[in-house]
Amino acid sequence: MKEKEQPGTGVTPQFAALRRPAWIPETEPGDGAPADSKFAGTPYLGDGGEWPPCPKCRRPLQLFLQLNLGQLPEAARGEFGEGLLQFFHCTYSDTSCDQFFDTSPHFSNGVLLRLLPAEGTAGTYTGHARPPEFAAPNRGEEAPPSVPDEPPSPKLGGGWREAAKGVLLDLLRLGRGTSKQDGGAHPPLPPRRIIGWREVCEYPGYMETCDLLLGRELTDDEEDEIYEAEPRVGDKLGGWPYWVHEPEYPDCPVCGRRMRHVFQLASEENLNYVFGDHGIGYVTQCTEHKDVMGFHWAST
Repeated sequence: MKEKEQPGTGVTPQFAALRRPAWIPETEPGDGAPADSKFAGTPYLGDGGEWPPCPKCRRPLQLFLQLNLGQLPEAARGEFGEGLLQFFHCTYSDTSCDQFFDTSPHFSNGVLLRLLPAEGTAGTYTGHARPPEFAAPNRGEEAPPSVPDEPPSPKLGGGWREAAKGVLLDLLRLGRGTSKQDGGAHPPLPPRRIIGWREVCEYPGYMETCDLLLGRELTDDEEDEIYEAEPRVGDKLGGWPYWVHEPEYPDCPVCGRRMRHVFQLASEENLNYVFGDHGIGYVTQCTEHKDVMGFHWAST
Protein backbone atom coordinates (compact mmCIF):
# COMPACT_ATOMS: atom_id res chain seq x y z
CA MET A 1 0.00 0.00 0.00
CA LYS A 2 1.31 3.45 -0.92
CA GLU A 3 0.64 6.86 0.55
CA LYS A 4 0.42 9.40 -2.27
CA GLU A 5 1.77 12.86 -1.58
CA GLN A 6 2.50 15.69 -4.03
CA PRO A 7 5.06 18.47 -3.53
CA GLY A 8 3.85 22.07 -3.28
CA THR A 9 4.05 24.48 -6.21
CA GLY A 10 6.94 26.41 -4.65
CA VAL A 11 9.24 23.38 -4.56
CA THR A 12 12.28 23.65 -6.85
CA PRO A 13 13.35 20.71 -9.05
CA GLN A 14 16.60 20.50 -7.08
CA PHE A 15 14.67 20.05 -3.85
CA ALA A 16 12.08 17.69 -5.38
CA ALA A 17 14.90 15.39 -6.52
CA LEU A 18 15.63 14.65 -2.84
CA ARG A 19 12.25 12.94 -2.40
CA ARG A 20 12.66 9.20 -1.75
CA PRO A 21 10.38 6.26 -1.07
CA ALA A 22 10.62 4.41 2.23
CA TRP A 23 8.87 1.19 3.20
CA ILE A 24 7.44 0.61 6.65
CA PRO A 25 7.40 -3.09 7.63
CA GLU A 26 4.06 -4.64 8.53
CA THR A 27 4.67 -7.48 10.97
CA GLU A 28 3.05 -10.17 13.03
CA PRO A 29 4.37 -12.24 15.97
CA GLY A 30 6.19 -15.43 15.03
CA ASP A 31 9.29 -16.77 13.36
CA GLY A 32 7.89 -18.01 10.05
CA ALA A 33 9.97 -19.96 7.55
CA PRO A 34 13.78 -19.89 7.73
CA ALA A 35 14.08 -17.53 4.74
CA ASP A 36 11.27 -15.14 5.66
CA SER A 37 12.04 -11.48 6.23
CA LYS A 38 11.93 -11.01 9.98
CA PHE A 39 13.10 -9.26 13.11
CA ALA A 40 14.94 -11.64 15.46
CA GLY A 41 14.15 -15.35 15.53
CA THR A 42 15.84 -18.15 13.60
CA PRO A 43 17.78 -17.18 10.47
CA TYR A 44 18.37 -19.18 7.35
CA LEU A 45 21.81 -20.77 7.68
CA GLY A 46 21.83 -23.34 4.90
CA ASP A 47 22.11 -27.10 5.13
CA GLY A 48 24.72 -27.80 7.76
CA GLY A 49 25.24 -24.12 8.46
CA GLU A 50 26.38 -23.11 11.92
CA TRP A 51 25.03 -20.31 14.05
CA PRO A 52 27.54 -17.43 13.78
CA PRO A 53 29.52 -16.51 16.92
CA CYS A 54 30.44 -12.99 17.91
CA PRO A 55 33.70 -12.13 16.12
CA LYS A 56 35.01 -10.68 19.38
CA CYS A 57 33.77 -12.71 22.39
CA ARG A 58 32.94 -15.89 20.38
CA ARG A 59 29.54 -16.39 22.03
CA PRO A 60 26.38 -16.74 19.91
CA LEU A 61 25.15 -13.64 18.14
CA GLN A 62 21.45 -12.86 18.03
CA LEU A 63 19.64 -12.21 14.77
CA PHE A 64 18.36 -8.63 14.66
CA LEU A 65 17.15 -8.49 11.07
CA GLN A 66 16.81 -10.76 8.04
CA LEU A 67 15.61 -9.43 4.68
CA ASN A 68 14.73 -11.73 1.81
CA LEU A 69 15.86 -9.38 -0.95
CA GLY A 70 13.88 -11.26 -3.59
CA GLN A 71 10.66 -10.49 -1.73
CA LEU A 72 11.13 -6.77 -1.12
CA PRO A 73 8.75 -4.25 -2.72
CA GLU A 74 9.26 -4.22 -6.47
CA ALA A 75 10.89 -0.77 -6.52
CA ALA A 76 13.51 -1.93 -4.00
CA ARG A 77 14.12 -5.39 -5.44
CA GLY A 78 17.75 -5.83 -6.50
CA GLU A 79 18.73 -2.46 -5.03
CA PHE A 80 20.61 -3.94 -2.08
CA GLY A 81 21.85 -7.17 -3.64
CA GLU A 82 20.42 -10.66 -4.05
CA GLY A 83 19.65 -13.46 -1.66
CA LEU A 84 19.33 -12.74 2.05
CA LEU A 85 20.63 -9.75 3.97
CA GLN A 86 21.35 -10.78 7.57
CA PHE A 87 22.25 -8.63 10.54
CA PHE A 88 23.50 -10.28 13.75
CA HIS A 89 24.48 -8.44 16.93
CA CYS A 90 26.21 -9.46 20.16
CA THR A 91 23.87 -8.91 23.12
CA TYR A 92 26.12 -9.89 26.02
CA SER A 93 26.52 -6.90 28.30
CA ASP A 94 29.48 -8.27 30.26
CA THR A 95 31.81 -7.89 27.28
CA SER A 96 33.35 -4.95 25.44
CA CYS A 97 31.66 -5.90 22.15
CA ASP A 98 29.54 -2.74 21.87
CA GLN A 99 30.42 -0.14 19.21
CA PHE A 100 31.66 2.34 21.82
CA PHE A 101 34.58 0.05 22.59
CA ASP A 102 35.68 -0.06 18.93
CA THR A 103 37.87 2.45 17.16
CA SER A 104 35.52 2.21 14.15
CA PRO A 105 31.92 2.16 15.48
CA HIS A 106 30.37 1.65 12.03
CA PHE A 107 32.25 -1.64 11.69
CA SER A 108 32.02 -2.97 15.24
CA ASN A 109 33.60 -6.30 16.16
CA GLY A 110 30.36 -7.31 17.88
CA VAL A 111 28.29 -7.13 14.68
CA LEU A 112 27.94 -9.40 11.66
CA LEU A 113 26.33 -8.11 8.45
CA ARG A 114 26.33 -10.35 5.40
CA LEU A 115 24.64 -11.32 2.15
CA LEU A 116 23.84 -14.97 1.57
CA PRO A 117 23.49 -15.90 -2.13
CA ALA A 118 20.12 -16.84 -3.55
CA GLU A 119 19.41 -20.51 -4.16
CA GLY A 120 17.09 -21.38 -7.03
CA THR A 121 14.06 -19.14 -7.40
CA ALA A 122 13.55 -16.08 -5.22
CA GLY A 123 12.78 -17.02 -1.67
CA THR A 124 13.48 -20.76 -2.05
CA TYR A 125 15.65 -21.83 0.89
CA THR A 126 15.78 -24.95 3.00
CA GLY A 127 17.45 -25.87 6.25
CA HIS A 128 18.43 -23.98 9.37
CA ALA A 129 20.37 -24.72 12.51
CA ARG A 130 18.88 -25.02 15.95
CA PRO A 131 19.11 -21.76 17.93
CA PRO A 132 21.89 -21.81 20.52
CA GLU A 133 21.47 -21.21 24.22
CA PHE A 134 21.97 -17.51 24.88
CA ALA A 135 23.64 -17.71 28.26
CA ALA A 136 26.88 -17.02 30.07
CA PRO A 137 29.76 -19.51 29.75
CA ASN A 138 29.74 -22.50 32.09
CA ARG A 139 32.23 -22.64 34.90
CA GLY A 140 35.59 -23.71 33.67
CA GLU A 141 35.13 -22.06 30.25
CA GLU A 142 37.32 -19.15 29.42
CA ALA A 143 35.29 -15.98 29.77
CA PRO A 144 35.71 -13.24 27.16
CA PRO A 145 37.43 -9.98 28.01
CA SER A 146 35.22 -7.73 30.10
CA VAL A 147 35.18 -4.29 31.61
CA PRO A 148 35.76 -4.29 35.41
CA ASP A 149 32.60 -4.20 37.54
CA GLU A 150 34.09 -1.37 39.60
CA PRO A 151 35.81 1.04 37.21
CA PRO A 152 38.48 3.38 38.54
CA SER A 153 37.58 6.94 39.42
CA PRO A 154 37.92 9.39 36.51
CA LYS A 155 41.25 11.22 36.45
CA LEU A 156 42.89 13.65 34.14
CA GLY A 157 45.38 10.97 33.21
CA GLY A 158 44.89 7.80 31.17
CA GLY A 159 42.42 6.30 33.67
CA TRP A 160 39.49 8.40 32.43
CA ARG A 161 38.95 6.19 29.40
CA GLU A 162 38.57 3.02 31.47
CA ALA A 163 36.27 4.86 33.86
CA ALA A 164 34.07 5.99 30.97
CA LYS A 165 33.90 2.43 29.66
CA GLY A 166 32.73 1.20 33.04
CA VAL A 167 29.97 3.80 33.28
CA LEU A 168 28.86 3.09 29.71
CA LEU A 169 28.78 -0.63 30.38
CA ASP A 170 26.45 -0.11 33.35
CA LEU A 171 24.17 2.02 31.16
CA LEU A 172 24.13 -0.67 28.51
CA ARG A 173 23.24 -3.31 31.10
CA LEU A 174 20.32 -1.21 32.25
CA GLY A 175 19.15 -0.57 28.70
CA ARG A 176 19.30 -4.25 27.79
CA GLY A 177 17.59 -5.45 30.93
CA THR A 178 20.59 -7.47 32.08
CA SER A 179 22.60 -7.47 35.28
CA LYS A 180 26.07 -8.29 36.50
CA GLN A 181 24.74 -11.37 38.25
CA ASP A 182 23.45 -13.09 35.12
CA GLY A 183 26.77 -13.07 33.33
CA GLY A 184 25.45 -10.53 30.83
CA ALA A 185 23.17 -13.04 29.11
CA HIS A 186 20.31 -11.50 27.14
CA PRO A 187 17.24 -13.69 26.66
CA PRO A 188 16.31 -14.65 23.09
CA LEU A 189 14.55 -11.78 21.37
CA PRO A 190 10.92 -12.50 20.37
CA PRO A 191 10.65 -12.85 16.58
CA ARG A 192 8.33 -10.83 14.35
CA ARG A 193 7.77 -11.87 10.74
CA ILE A 194 7.51 -9.19 8.05
CA ILE A 195 4.32 -9.85 6.09
CA GLY A 196 4.11 -6.67 4.02
CA TRP A 197 5.39 -3.17 3.37
CA ARG A 198 3.69 0.23 3.41
CA GLU A 199 5.27 2.79 1.11
CA VAL A 200 5.67 6.42 2.13
CA CYS A 201 7.67 9.32 0.71
CA GLU A 202 10.31 11.22 2.64
CA TYR A 203 12.64 14.16 2.37
CA PRO A 204 15.89 14.33 4.35
CA GLY A 205 15.87 16.16 7.65
CA TYR A 206 16.37 19.90 7.69
CA MET A 207 20.10 19.79 8.45
CA GLU A 208 20.85 17.18 5.78
CA THR A 209 18.66 19.01 3.23
CA CYS A 210 20.60 22.24 3.75
CA ASP A 211 23.88 20.34 3.33
CA LEU A 212 22.68 18.71 0.11
CA LEU A 213 21.44 22.04 -1.28
CA LEU A 214 24.79 23.65 -0.41
CA GLY A 215 23.31 25.89 2.26
CA ARG A 216 20.86 27.86 0.10
CA GLU A 217 17.72 29.14 1.77
CA LEU A 218 14.61 27.01 1.37
CA THR A 219 11.34 28.33 0.00
CA ASP A 220 8.29 28.36 2.25
CA ASP A 221 6.81 25.41 0.34
CA GLU A 222 10.06 23.45 0.71
CA GLU A 223 10.10 24.00 4.45
CA ASP A 224 6.48 22.82 4.59
CA GLU A 225 7.44 19.71 2.61
CA ILE A 226 10.21 18.84 5.05
CA TYR A 227 7.92 19.05 8.05
CA GLU A 228 5.10 17.14 6.34
CA ALA A 229 7.33 14.39 4.93
CA GLU A 230 10.31 14.39 7.28
CA PRO A 231 12.16 11.13 7.92
CA ARG A 232 10.18 8.66 10.00
CA VAL A 233 11.61 7.85 13.43
CA GLY A 234 10.77 4.12 13.45
CA ASP A 235 11.70 0.97 11.54
CA LYS A 236 11.92 1.35 7.77
CA LEU A 237 13.62 0.18 4.61
CA GLY A 238 15.18 2.89 2.44
CA GLY A 239 14.09 6.48 2.64
CA TRP A 240 16.17 8.98 4.63
CA PRO A 241 17.59 8.29 8.09
CA TYR A 242 16.14 10.09 11.07
CA TRP A 243 19.44 11.24 12.54
CA VAL A 244 19.52 11.52 16.31
CA HIS A 245 22.49 13.84 15.92
CA GLU A 246 24.13 15.07 12.72
CA PRO A 247 24.18 12.99 9.49
CA GLU A 248 26.81 10.26 9.79
CA TYR A 249 27.50 8.08 6.75
CA PRO A 250 30.65 5.91 6.87
CA ASP A 251 33.03 5.56 3.96
CA CYS A 252 33.46 2.15 2.35
CA PRO A 253 36.72 0.62 3.64
CA VAL A 254 37.31 -0.91 0.19
CA CYS A 255 36.76 1.96 -2.24
CA GLY A 256 36.32 5.02 -0.04
CA ARG A 257 32.87 5.91 -1.38
CA ARG A 258 30.29 7.25 1.02
CA MET A 259 27.96 4.40 1.97
CA ARG A 260 24.19 4.71 1.69
CA HIS A 261 21.34 4.12 4.10
CA VAL A 262 19.61 0.73 3.88
CA PHE A 263 17.54 0.12 7.02
CA GLN A 264 16.65 1.98 10.19
CA LEU A 265 15.94 0.13 13.45
CA ALA A 266 14.16 1.82 16.34
CA SER A 267 14.45 0.70 19.94
CA GLU A 268 11.60 -1.57 21.05
CA GLU A 269 9.46 -1.24 17.94
CA ASN A 270 9.60 -4.51 16.03
CA LEU A 271 12.90 -5.51 17.60
CA ASN A 272 12.53 -5.83 21.38
CA TYR A 273 15.92 -4.31 22.08
CA VAL A 274 17.14 -0.95 23.34
CA PHE A 275 20.02 0.91 21.70
CA GLY A 276 21.56 2.98 24.50
CA ASP A 277 18.93 5.39 25.84
CA HIS A 278 16.15 4.31 23.42
CA GLY A 279 18.21 5.26 20.41
CA ILE A 280 18.06 4.41 16.71
CA GLY A 281 20.26 2.03 14.70
CA TYR A 282 21.34 2.50 11.08
CA VAL A 283 22.39 -0.17 8.56
CA THR A 284 24.49 1.19 5.69
CA GLN A 285 25.93 -0.35 2.53
CA CYS A 286 28.41 0.48 -0.23
CA THR A 287 26.62 0.88 -3.57
CA GLU A 288 29.61 -0.59 -5.41
CA HIS A 289 30.57 -3.35 -2.96
CA LYS A 290 27.21 -4.54 -1.69
CA ASP A 291 28.76 -7.12 0.62
CA VAL A 292 30.35 -4.24 2.56
CA MET A 293 27.85 -3.07 5.18
CA GLY A 294 28.05 -1.18 8.43
CA PHE A 295 25.93 -0.53 11.49
CA HIS A 296 25.93 2.02 14.26
CA TRP A 297 23.40 3.42 16.67
CA ALA A 298 22.94 6.78 18.33
CA SER A 299 20.85 8.04 21.24
CA THR A 300 20.34 11.29 23.08
